[in-house]
Amino acid sequence: MPDESTPAHRAVLYLRVASDHPDDRSSIDRQRTDCQRIAEKYGLTIMREYIDYGQPAHLGQQYDLRRLLTELDQRRDAAFVVVWDYARLARDMTQLEAIIGLIRSAGAEVATITGVEAAARFISAQEIGRMQSPDEGRSE
Repeated sequence: MPDESTPAHRAVLYLRVASDHPDDRSSIDRQRTDCQRIAEKYGLTIMREYIDYGQPAHLGQQYDLRRLLTELDQRRDAAFVVVWDYARLARDMTQLEAIIGLIRSAGAEVATITGVEAAARFISAQEIGRMQSPDEGRSE
C-alpha cells in the first residue's frame, strides 16, 4: 500500500553500531525504538531504514549512510533523517557538518533525541568558531 503522507511528514531512519559483535546488535534495536519515538513525536511516517553494522563513524566505511544520502538526493521524498544522536552520523565535527550539509541540500533536516533544531545550533556554533581568530579562546 503506497504511503499517503506528504513529503513534509516523511522520514528515513539511520542506525549504526561500530561493533559487529552479536551482543552489540541489540543497540540497533534500542536505536530503532528511540528513533520511532522521535518520528511519532514529530508526526513523521518512516519511509525507509538504513543500517550500518560494525562500521565506525567514517563516511568511507558507512555504506548505508552513503546509500541514504544518494537516495535522499535522488528521490527527495523525505523531510527528515532520524538518528539516535549525531555520533551515529560522524566521529568528528568536520565530517558531521559535511553530512548535515548533504542532507540539507537534499531538502531534509536531521531529527535526533535532542530535537530537530539542535543541528541548526551546531552549524551556527561551527560558523562562529571559524570567525574567531586562531589564538582566541586558547589557554596556556
